[in-house]
Amino acid sequence: MERLVRYACPEGGLVLDPFCGSGTTGVACANVGRRFIGVERELDYAEVAALRVTDAEGQPPPPAA
Repeated sequence: MERLVRYACPEGGLVLDPFCGSGTTGVACANVGRRFIGVERELDYAEVAALRVTDAEGQPPPPAA
């Protein structure tokens, strides 16, 4: 996924993932220095994605919903 993000999005660019799931694209963006917006309608998946992306960014985890 990191290779795809690098190829499809310029440095400093923004990636939109309208079906975020567990946040794999967000983690890839954090690892290669791209901004990321993820949309997920299932709360369980959204929480997992938020934890994975903030961990990849080196930030504290978000508060529980």
